[in-house]
Amino acid sequence: MERTFHVYLMASKSGVLYLGVTGNLSHRVGQHKEKSIPSFTQRYNVTKLVWFEPHANIRAAISREKEIKKWRRSKKIALIESLNPQWNDLSLKLSDDLATQSFTTLAPSWCRGTEPPHPATPSFRTKQADFFFPLRSCEAVGLRR
Repeated sequence: MERTFHVYLMASKSGVLYLGVTGNLSHRVGQHKEKSIPSFTQRYNVTKLVWFEPHANIRAAISREKEIKKWRRSKKIALIESLNPQWNDLSLKLSDDLATQSFTTLAPSWCRGTEPPHPATPSFRTKQADFFFPLRSCEAVGLRR
C-alpha cells in the first residue's frame, strides 16, 4: 500500500492560520484538536482543518509546504477559499479511508476534465491582491487537467 503525505492548513475561530505537513493526516489533526502536544496550535486554539493536499512522497509535500509558507496571508486565504469557500472543518468528513482520496471530491471541476477557469474569474481573486492562483494539486494527486 502506498503511503500518502499531506500538506494542510488549519485555522482558529479568530483567523490564525497554521500550515503543516504529515504522513498521517487524521492522527495529526486529532492531536491538534485534542491539544495533546504543547505547540503553536494549542496556544492559539487552532483546531479547524480548512485545507489539505495529498502528495505521493514526503519530498514533494515538504517542498509544497515551503512554497506556501512564503506566500502572503491573502494568497493562503485564496487557496483555502478555492476549495473550501465556507471554511468548513474538513476533519469532520475525514477518515483513514477518505484521507487519500478526498482531494478528488474537493478538487475544482477543472481537475476532473473540464477547462480551468480564466485568471479573471472572481473566485480566484482576493480583496487584497489581484492574482491568479495556479492550483498544481491536480497533478500532485494524479488527476489530469
